[in-house]
Amino acid sequence: MCQMTIDPAVIDRLLAAGDIASVQALATTLTPHVEAARNRRLQALAQVITPPRRHVGSTDIRLLVVSAAFSDCAFTNTGNVVDGILRQVARYYDEVSGGRVHVTWQLVGPITLPNAVAVYANGDGGRGFAEPNARTMVRDALARISTTITNFASFDTDGDGKLDAFVLLHAGRPAESFPNERHQLIWSHRGFRAGGNTPDGRSVDEFLTVSEDSPLGVWCHELGHLLFDWPDLIEGTDENGQPITHTWCLMSSGGWNGHYADSGPGTVPAHPCAPLKARQEWLTVAIGVDGSTEIAEIEASHSAIKLLPQASGQEYLFVENRQRT
Repeated sequence: MCQMTIDPAVIDRLLAAGDIASVQALATTLTPHVEAARNRRLQALAQVITPPRRHVGSTDIRLLVVSAAFSDCAFTNTGNVVDGILRQVARYYDEVSGGRVHVTWQLVGPITLPNAVAVYANGDGGRGFAEPNARTMVRDALARISTTITNFASFDTDGDGKLDAFVLLHAGRPAESFPNERHQLIWSHRGFRAGGNTPDGRSVDEFLTVSEDSPLGVWCHELGHLLFDWPDLIEGTDENGQPITHTWCLMSSGGWNGHYADSGPGTVPAHPCAPLKARQEWLTVAIGVDGSTEIAEIEASHSAIKLLPQASGQEYLFVENRQRT
């Protein structure tokens, strides 16, 4: 499981109110998830060097997006609103990939799931191993759309019998923005092994679930996991205790950028950092430089420099030029 980081606005509200105890309590309750995922993340970080890559270079990606209400929570966004956020997602990945990634989608729903949201949350945002959980949500959703979609093969482009990109867009608020309510809300995340079957025998292995209130950055971050197998880049901190890539990378806390602007948290997500772009072959990478060199703006040039401090090449640095826009 790969989950969205906590909304920084939550911490700011608590600190502004002087509620240090609640901040400490959140850190304590979220630590088991961090520790349980630590080894998986470290293994995933190694994949940045030798990754089992998917959707490399120029690629067309088709999402199956299912909007879903719960038995006790209506889905309030219209189809036009959902299509609007999906168009933003498509523009984002077109921009960061230098025009190489083309995202399309089919939106189905809203359907109504058979259980209340708290049933699927099951005390921990739907992330736990015990069912019911988010996997149960996905299977319930798949059962309800099986008579609506006539061609599931269009969502299985590699023919492996599994839907390529299943997105469950659920009603209500996201738990990452209201972590003290995670016992009754769903935390946005990418999950595995949902199961279930379509009429033609296809299943959902990997999926992501986001809230109808989730901003663009949450969508883009979780799709980074689902579509490209990108890891969460939150290991290692600087002298201020912040993740090294911090707000500079989508897969760190950059998915929440906009927090200190009028647009709001997650509305202007950062680009993926250079190693992730290079992994997808979205960059022209120069290996090492002699003397001085001019580093072109990465957003326009789609280029970066890779420095190899050691001859083995097992450790390296990426240098990229970001410009504020």
